[in-house]
Amino acid sequence: TLSPLPPAIDSSGLYVYFVHNEVMGGSGDNVGHFSIANDPAGGEILFTAQSPMYEAGNDDAFAPLDIAHNPIRGNYDGGEANTNDLLIWGNDSSSDSGHTFAFQFPSNFRKGSRNTRLFQIVTLQKVNWATSTAPALSDMAERLFFATLSRSVHGWVLKPFDFASTWKTNVNVLGSVPPVLSEDDTTLFVATNSAIQALDSSTGNMIWRNRGIGSQVLSKPVVSRDSKRVFFAESLGTVYSSDVATGRQYWAIEVDGDVVADLALSIDSTTLYVVTSDGDVSGIRVTEDDGRPTPRPTRRPTFVEPTSSKPTPSPSKRPSPNTPSPTQRPPPTDKPPTIPAPVAIPTPAPVAKLTPAPVARPTLAPQARPSRSPSTRAPVRNPTTNNGDRPTYEPTLEPTIEIQPSPFPTATPTQSPVQETLPPSGGAILRTHVNLGIAAAILAFLLH
Repeated sequence: TLSPLPPAIDSSGLYVYFVHNEVMGGSGDNVGHFSIANDPAGGEILFTAQSPMYEAGNDDAFAPLDIAHNPIRGNYDGGEANTNDLLIWGNDSSSDSGHTFAFQFPSNFRKGSRNTRLFQIVTLQKVNWATSTAPALSDMAERLFFATLSRSVHGWVLKPFDFASTWKTNVNVLGSVPPVLSEDDTTLFVATNSAIQALDSSTGNMIWRNRGIGSQVLSKPVVSRDSKRVFFAESLGTVYSSDVATGRQYWAIEVDGDVVADLALSIDSTTLYVVTSDGDVSGIRVTEDDGRPTPRPTRRPTFVEPTSSKPTPSPSKRPSPNTPSPTQRPPPTDKPPTIPAPVAIPTPAPVAKLTPAPVARPTLAPQARPSRSPSTRAPVRNPTTNNGDRPTYEPTLEPTIEIQPSPFPTATPTQSPVQETLPPSGGAILRTHVNLGIAAAILAFLLH
């Protein structure tokens, strides 16, 4: 009769390791066996062997095993240079003593080979305790921990596993729940009657204890990949999440049915799977930052457009300041609505012909512009000039009249208007200046 125990799979996926116990027909002894199945799809048994310590008349059953996939060495006498998968387990017996065992492929073994001549179960040492659970073995095979049936925990830390343990702690552990090591190898979790305890893996000292549990923990706890959260369940159906370092409880969730099977956590540490005695499997979504559960919505939320005169922005998308939302109206304002500027389609720009801008000619005020009017003052001809036929003009000694500034803009000519308009015969210009002189004299007389 075979009594199978939880198996382990090697790092390449080519082999399955498992231990099982067989009742011997003649003596009725319960004897442990270790077997290796080659090609998990076919299930062919490559190797099997019974306990090397079995003697007729003595029970020598095996407890479940644990595996280290990346050992830096065998960590026992004869396994110093061996980096193949390392498996370790102990004795499950009713006596107060037993042994610890190990198995590794030989260091020169080629996977795929069928040569099992050098395969053997290694007896690490004789111990004065027995266990019914798998040990906790670090992935690099540097730390090993056993929870015993004699209510104690033993730890090997950075020393060969065939030597005496590094420390021993007396804890009222449940013999059916294996110890669990955090992913960073610093914290060891053990289950007691109504509590979960966290131990320092280097010393065995207690870090914290969770006493707020209503019933026993009969399933194996599980630690998140980042070693920040530990999940466990009490047998009556409540699942807990606590902080690894402090024990602070994040949440507690009830499931339907008793929980007696081990918990399982997804590889990304976001979903916790729980199997109950009723046959139900529950998946609890947990976040990655603080271990709090995130409820899954039962259906997709529906957004209904409000009937109020004031529109409510859609929560699904925040519109851009420059882009009108297709599903909502702009909020009412006192200012007239701003019409978005049309988008101009680029077209070839017409070539504009440059037309000279008209130049405004300054308008001379009547009092400043020389004209034929009698109100204009003209210079007097000097007969003594020596400039040929063109005479020069000088102002007479008549009184000077101050002309008030005109309200109209007056442009000051840059050249004498006489010189610009002087005809070849200066008779008309001379007559105009004489008239201006007479007008100036009359005006001066009237003012005085």
